[in-house]
Amino acid sequence: MADRGTEYHVQKIQLLEEAIALTEQFLSARKTRLEIQAEIEELKAATTTLHLKKQIIKEAMELVRKQNE
Repeated sequence: MADRGTEYHVQKIQLLEEAIALTEQFLSARKTRLEIQAEIEELKAATTTLHLKKQIIKEAMELVRKQNE
């Protein structure tokens, strides 16, 4: 009887260890996804900034061209 009880507890501990390992993997993957998402948002902001700068330069060049005519 004691052997069955011991075996049960050993199996329970193994299952808990597997659950902990899977939880750690999930949290690690989630963190990675969140980091990637943050980098994507930074790149979007940078792209928007570059687009606005490009537009300003384009408009400035157009004004210079008109002034030189």
